[in-house]
Amino acid sequence: MNLDAKVKFVENLNFKPKCNPMKKFLLSILSAVALSFAVQGQTIYSVIQNSSEHTILAAAIDASNLAGALQGPGPLTVFAPTDAAFEALPENLVDVLLTDPTGLLRDVVLYHVTPGNIASGSLSNGQNISTLLAGQTSTITIDGTTIMINMATVTGPDVSATNGVVHIIDAVLIPSNAETVYDIIVDSDDHNTLEAAVNAAELGGALQDGEALTVFAPTDAAFAALPENLVNALLEDPTGTLAEVLLYHVVGAIAPSSTLSQDQAITTLFGEDVVVDLVGGVFINGAEVTVADIPAINGVVHVIDAVLVPDGATTILDIVVNSDVHNTLEAAVLAAELDGTLSGPGTFTLFAPTDDAFAALPEGLVDILLSDPTGDLADILLYHVAGSIELAADLSDGQVLTTVNGQDVTVSIVGEDVFINDAQVTVANLPAINGVVHIIDVVLVPAGAVCVDLASGPYTNFNTLFGGAPVSEFGVCPTNQITTFEAWASESYTVDNFVAGQEYTFSICEGPGAGSWDAELTVFDPDGGLVAIAQDCEITWTAPVDGTYLIGIQEVGECDDSSTNQGTDNGFPTLSCTSDNTVFTIISNSEDHNTLEAAILAAELAGTLSGDGTFTVFAPTDAAFAALDPVLLEALLADPTNLLADILLYHVAPITALSGDLTDGQMVTTVNGETVTITVNSPTDILVNDVQVTVADLEADNGVVHVIDAVLLPTELTTVYDIVVNSDVHNTLEIAINTAGLDAALSGDAGNVTLFAPTDAAFDALPAGLLDALLADPSGDLTEVLLYHVIEGFNIAANITSGEVPTLFGEDITVVADANGVTVENATVIVTDLVGINGVVHVIDAVMVPTTLSVSEIAAVESFSVFPNPANSVMNVELEMVTSERISIDFVNMLGQVVKSIDLGQRSAGLNREVIDIQDMADGFYLMNVTIGNDQLTHKLQVVR
Repeated sequence: MNLDAKVKFVENLNFKPKCNPMKKFLLSILSAVALSFAVQGQTIYSVIQNSSEHTILAAAIDASNLAGALQGPGPLTVFAPTDAAFEALPENLVDVLLTDPTGLLRDVVLYHVTPGNIASGSLSNGQNISTLLAGQTSTITIDGTTIMINMATVTGPDVSATNGVVHIIDAVLIPSNAETVYDIIVDSDDHNTLEAAVNAAELGGALQDGEALTVFAPTDAAFAALPENLVNALLEDPTGTLAEVLLYHVVGAIAPSSTLSQDQAITTLFGEDVVVDLVGGVFINGAEVTVADIPAINGVVHVIDAVLVPDGATTILDIVVNSDVHNTLEAAVLAAELDGTLSGPGTFTLFAPTDDAFAALPEGLVDILLSDPTGDLADILLYHVAGSIELAADLSDGQVLTTVNGQDVTVSIVGEDVFINDAQVTVANLPAINGVVHIIDVVLVPAGAVCVDLASGPYTNFNTLFGGAPVSEFGVCPTNQITTFEAWASESYTVDNFVAGQEYTFSICEGPGAGSWDAELTVFDPDGGLVAIAQDCEITWTAPVDGTYLIGIQEVGECDDSSTNQGTDNGFPTLSCTSDNTVFTIISNSEDHNTLEAAILAAELAGTLSGDGTFTVFAPTDAAFAALDPVLLEALLADPTNLLADILLYHVAPITALSGDLTDGQMVTTVNGETVTITVNSPTDILVNDVQVTVADLEADNGVVHVIDAVLLPTELTTVYDIVVNSDVHNTLEIAINTAGLDAALSGDAGNVTLFAPTDAAFDALPAGLLDALLADPSGDLTEVLLYHVIEGFNIAANITSGEVPTLFGEDITVVADANGVTVENATVIVTDLVGINGVVHVIDAVMVPTTLSVSEIAAVESFSVFPNPANSVMNVELEMVTSERISIDFVNMLGQVVKSIDLGQRSAGLNREVIDIQDMADGFYLMNVTIGNDQLTHKLQVVR
């Protein structure tokens, strides 16, 4: 359920007249004429009482006991709303006010009465006049012959009476301090929780401004009767589920108790109906109305003794279903037929594992669980559910929670981190109407979910026969098979010397009894953690750590000696490994390529170089990387998937080229698209771009590695200028750099630099005319402002410290680096560490202007505007001319080319407008160079098709 109803509710706030204005005006004039003949010798009260157009006002005066005051000596002035004015109020509002005639109704009537005899001719525009309602004034507005008081028009002025004057008006005046439904809640001693909830849900303003409302208001006792911690949970996300519940208590019309009928369905602002029951009292969805008809200027409040809960309010199941990271959990809940439980009434805490958590489960476990969804899967899912609402702040270290499956989980708190067993709570306190959800990063597996009771029956030891797990040598993995003995069910093998990252396969598929029973194979790591499980005669897994592993053989559904296949022939135990001899493993296993390995991992290229394909890698040593500028290397590692990845891919060719395949002068195209040049002086003297190959022909299953003694750098490396040009949010900065002629400097000519790069939005936020003035003085003010954004050297975010830092402009900027990030002068760094070969770019959200450069010096001389901008097919140019001048415009693209020129001819002093056809211009950004006599203005234009 979204909050569209809330939005529509807040948009409809003002009282609106329902009658035809001209008809009302004519009727009022006729009434005033009639009154002028009928009021001789009558008091104000008599004038109103005898008027056929003021029956509602007369009834209100009588009900509020104000007749005597309006018959007294006065003098008084009454602004008298007609019956049509009262009828234009929200339906039933007058009836509600009449339920409390000496309260709010009396205040409204007194607000229409002013002390003194004030004729219309003595009223003045903007005049504030006092009323008989203490502290409240009304405002007079006069436009020609029209007189208004607040928002009401005086349609019949100056009806004289013996004790004053009556002015007929066409709308009811509402005091600014009139009590609203929100005020009733705030002023109540029994609705403190409701008040707090309304404020937290940001609905207070709507309940003050809405024009026709009925609120069913649960008391503090009603909220206290809700399940423990539910209100606190809802307050964790007040504009979500809490707002849904509150809007289910609000109707967008005024419904006094006298208008309710048996079994009446009333649509709430939540979008669902509540049902009225009048048997034995007044009940709304079973909640009793204990106090009815508390009137407000915008509706009515009925006090109820229970909180109403809509069927469509967000449940725990909704949170899971609407999450982008709980697709596996959703599928599991549906398969286990637990969706009804998690969407139904109750009090639950769900520890919700993410898709990544399920993906990290031991291989094969999810498939096995899904094969028995209402059994083992349901049992594991219920191990994630507590039968009470437990907010994160209420959890304590060592606390034990009993889950719905009957087993306990243990809470651990380390610093500010909360763990459930070994799973960390990554997002806490997502509230629902039936509980709370905490997101966790590991699936909780209860004891007994996987068979670990393995018999130690007779078997032949892999360690004795083969020295443990098979070892890959020269890209070949042996198969260690025991053919002298067949495996038992409920048997376990302890095997040494497994290697992390190596893939292994254990099988009992061969032998007389193989395949004649339902085998279940499990693998446990050195710490006893389940690594993989398969209900098959074969299991394949990748070792997460080095060490000794336990391989278990069970019968599906049986543990220990309960298996009927103990002591029977059940297949030959076979253990093999899979070759991992890739170009990446050659690099990772090398003692001389630690930096290259770290760079490949940081650039997220390990998977590529470990996968299928054919590669030739020219592999720089640690010494080669050490010869680079250490600041450059640190900067590259700060932004590894961009420039660093580009450099690394310049060392990789998508071919397998042994040294004997290389020829002198050969041009080899690398994965980054550029070529390297091969020089062959002899079979043992080979160079790549003049870099020596020191070790050749380290062969892998997917290619070959040649060791080189220097890092290769592509000829076309990303520069600081390239980063700006390739950015979608730095078009204005690109134009400014090109206009100032700083493109070459930021492409490498000026040495290593750090650029604080303002976005397009930052330039757009400059004072009007300032950017145009800068662009009009490219070699002066514009260059100075741009250089104020540049400092020397590679300054990655991790190395930036607070202090005064000199810029290339020559003036220092103030840098503040703390736990909240980095700020530079008035700008915040919003993106860090975009690295180029000649420096680093940090994106900032404001343009910095040197203190020595005043705005007045760079303000626009002429009044000049372009609209619309962005433009599509035509644009308008407006110039405020001081003198008559000749005007021409050149449109320059971002490459500096003039693509369109227009001569507007001689234009006179004053405002000049020209409509220009730009249909012949392509999408993109342009500079408009506007020549006005001997002066020139520059403006940025974007063309969008």
